Amino acid sequence: MKKIYFFLIVTAIAVSVNAQIKVNSEGKVSMLTNETPLSPLSIGGAGDSCYKVSITSNNPTLLLSFQGTPTEQYGWFKQLAIEHELNSERMVCGLHAMTYNPTPLNKGRAYGILGDGGNATNGYNYGVYGNLRGVNNGSGIVGSVNNECLYIDGRYAGYFYGAVKVTGGIYGSLYSPSATSNTRSTSSILLSEIDGTSNTTVTEKLSGLSAMQFNMRNQEAIDANSRSSSDTTTVSTQKTTELTEAKVERIHYGLDAVALQEVYPDLVYENDKGELFVNYIEMIPLLVQSIKELQAQITVLQGGGEVYEVGARRMITDIEEEVVVKASVSQNTPNPFSESTTIQYALPNDVVTALLCVYDLNGKQLIQKKLTDRGYASVTLHGGELPAGMYLYSLIADGKVIDTKRMILTE
Repeated sequence: MKKIYFFLIVTAIAVSVNAQIKVNSEGKVSMLTNETPLSPLSIGGAGDSCYKVSITSNNPTLLLSFQGTPTEQYGWFKQLAIEHELNSERMVCGLHAMTYNPTPLNKGRAYGILGDGGNATNGYNYGVYGNLRGVNNGSGIVGSVNNECLYIDGRYAGYFYGAVKVTGGIYGSLYSPSATSNTRSTSSILLSEIDGTSNTTVTEKLSGLSAMQFNMRNQEAIDANSRSSSDTTTVSTQKTTELTEAKVERIHYGLDAVALQEVYPDLVYENDKGELFVNYIEMIPLLVQSIKELQAQITVLQGGGEVYEVGARRMITDIEEEVVVKASVSQNTPNPFSESTTIQYALPNDVVTALLCVYDLNGKQLIQKKLTDRGYASVTLHGGELPAGMYLYSLIADGKVIDTKRMILTE
C-alpha cells in the first residue's frame, strides 16, 4: 500500500511541476486543491473519507504505462494488482468502475470496463477474463440489466440475467429447461388428440403456419438509423465484419411470427422495439407431437381403422388409441416435496383395474390408490400422509407392475 501511495504522489507531481502539497493538522495530504482533505491523500479535490486515496479531475486521471522488458522475472506481470482478502460479511468488490449518468444524454459512449488484449501467444489473448474460484456457486462473468445482486444456482463460466444478443455463431451445445426439471412449477402431458389449449390437433395448428425466407439488415445501416441527432461524438461506428457481411448476404428461413403468435403465443417474444422473435427450440416438442399424431393416422390407415370427425377435433378408433396411449407413469413433481406432489400416468381404455401403490424402501406397502381415469390423468399425494423420507411408487395395471419410481418427502 505504501508503494501505491508513493506512485500516486509521483504521478500527481508529474502532472504539474508547480503542484502545492499541503498537510493538515490530522496528517492528511492534499494536492492541486484548496479544499480541506477528507481522504488521507486527496488530489484535485476534498476527496471522500471512505477512501484512503482520492483523485478528482475533469481530465483523464491516471495513466499506467509499461514499456520495454521487465527487469524482474514474475510468473504474472501485473500492471495494476488489487488484492482483497474476503473476510467480511459486506458486499466486497475488487475493482468498481462506473461510467453512468442518471439522466439519459443520448450522446457520447459509456464503457464501465473496456478491455483490449492481443498478439500474445496464439490462442492465449483475452480482452476481459473472469475466473470463478473455490467451491461455492457463482459465475466467472455475470451480466445483468438494472440488477446489482443476483443469486446464481450453480457454477458457470458466464451467467446473464436478461436477453443476450449474438451477431455471430454460437459453438457448443444449447440447453433449455426440460419438462422433468425440478425448476418448473406445473406440467402436464400434451394429449395426442388435442394440444391442451383448444379443440384442435397440434398437426392442424402447425399446418396453418408458413415458412418464410428473408435477408438480414446491414449492421452499419442499423447503426446509422439508430444514432441520435444529438450525438456529436466523433467515434467510428461499428464496422461490418466478414461474418456479418456473410450473414447479410445469405438467405435466412423462419416462420411468420404473427401467424405463430395466433396459435402459440407463448413461443413468440417482443422486444422494446416491437420486433418479434420465435423460440424455435421449444417448438421441437410440438413437432415430435405432430409426428406422433401423423404416425397414429398412418397406422390406422394401414390397419383399416376408421377415422371420423367431431367438430374440429379428430377422433380415431381403438386401433389408434392402443398405439398412442400406452400404460406409463411419470416422475412425480415436485420432487423432493413437502406439502403435495403430482404423479402423471397413462392407461389404455381396456385396463380393468389400475392401482398406484407407495412403498417404503423395505417393500412395505403404505398407500394404495385406485385409479379410475383412463387415458392421460394424474393423482396427487399429500405430505401429511407419510413421514419424511424416501419412498417408491408403482403403477400396477391388471396385476402387472408397469413401472416403479423413487420420490423424496422432506419435512
